[in-house]
Amino acid sequence: RQHKRTWLWLTANNKFAYFKIMDYRNTDAAKYLLGEVVNHFRITDRCPSYSFIPKQYHQYCWPHLKRDIKAI
Repeated sequence: RQHKRTWLWLTANNKFAYFKIMDYRNTDAAKYLLGEVVNHFRITDRCPSYSFIPKQYHQYCWPHLKRDIKAI
């Protein structure tokens, strides 16, 4: 992207994967990709961009947590 910083976003389930290159990694970009209404589970890293997801539907990615625990 001509030396411009961009982000590769991914959303996936057991049937498909969708990749999108976006200029930002913020809440607006997350809502664009995931939709603003969240009424089912989302698994993410701990990026603050996902803070709009209600806690009852938000789970952190286990490999990210495992890596952090190993580092400790």
